[in-house]
Formats: sequence, C-alpha cells, structure tokens
Amino acid sequence: MVSKTNRRRSGSGHRAEDLELKDVLEQIKQGHDIHDKEFDRFLLSEARAFSKIYWTPIAVARRAAELLVASPETRVLDVGSGAGKFCLIGALTTKAHFTGIEQNQKLVTMAKALGQRCALSNVSFMCGDALAADWRQWHAYYLFNPFAAEFEASTKSIHANAIAGERHVDMVNIAMDKLEQAPSGTKAAIYWGMGGRLPPSWAHDYSESFGSGSLEVWVKR
Repeated sequence: MVSKTNRRRSGSGHRAEDLELKDVLEQIKQGHDIHDKEFDRFLLSEARAFSKIYWTPIAVARRAAELLVASPETRVLDVGSGAGKFCLIGALTTKAHFTGIEQNQKLVTMAKALGQRCALSNVSFMCGDALAADWRQWHAYYLFNPFAAEFEASTKSIHANAIAGERHVDMVNIAMDKLEQAPSGTKAAIYWGMGGRLPPSWAHDYSESFGSGSLEVWVKR
C-alpha cells in the first residue's frame, strides 16, 4: 500500500518535472540553443537510447519546420515519426499542423503522451504504415532516412540480407511513387537522405549542413 507521504512526494516530483519540461519547451520556442539531452530526458528510457541515431536533433527539427511551413494552414507529414520529436518541435515552433505516422505502437503511445504534456493541439500521431497513406493530404513532407532501419536489418544475418534488402528497395520505390503523385508546390525536407534520388519532377531548393549531416529541401514542380 502506498502511503500518503509517498503519494505527496510522487506528486511533487511530477509537478517539478512538468515545470522543467515547460522551461525546456519555452527555450526551444524562443529559439535558444539547447542540447538535445534536455529534451530527450522526457522520452522513455528505451527511446532515449536511440536518440543520437534515429531521432531528429532539435536544431534540425526547428529549421526543417521553418522551411516547410508556409502558413498556419500548412499540413506536414513526418514519414516514420519514431518518438515524435520532429513533429513535437515543429508544432511547438510554428502554427502549422504536424502528423506523424509510425509503425511502432509503443513509440506512438509515447509521442501522444508527450504531446499532451506539451499541451500541443496542432500535432497528431498515428500507428500504421506511412507508405499506405495518401500523402496528397499534406502540403509538405519530412523524411529522416525513414527506411534505414529496414536496410540495417539486413546486417543482422546473411539469411536476412536478401529479404531485408529487397524490402528496403521496395519501400524506397513506393515512397518515390508517392512523391511523384504529389501536387505541384509540395515541399519535402530530407535529413540524411531517404535511400534514393528524388524523381525529376522535384527541384532542389535549399541545403544546410548540420554537423556531418545535411538537410535538403525539395519542391515539386
């Protein structure tokens, strides 16, 4: 049985953490330089472990959102949103609406919970295959090498190599078809590539280096 004293301590701890989160969010919103660890500590521990590899850095998320959003009516799709970091920061720093589609239900649940804690009404997360969605619902796309996990699975064993390798190629090809179907004027921000060259109907518009990675912005002709 949990004592009243322990419950009070637990409640105080949660309030203190909420205040810390509020302070971090305000710093991000104001454009201050902030280390990713300050934000990532509010993720579940198993998600924090993959932050440096799979989750978008704060500086990249903020800049990508700025480049993709034309107005508060802009709708942005994050293909393979993972822990939801890009969408959350984009929703925090702009007035546009961000949608993240991720196949891992645990990550989606965590992203939704953090979005609620951040009191953001312009962000949503769905569990599912982003490649099965109609991308034409959105005005802009964000891709952080979303099919890398499938490709890296091929290194687990020789037996898995052919299957994972073929699946990776299929996923990239489907994404290219989605990009080809996008309306003229659609934007795409790509960080660390996406596994292939964009269709000729897309024009390169902007690039910016972030450490050893590059953020590339493309526009559908």
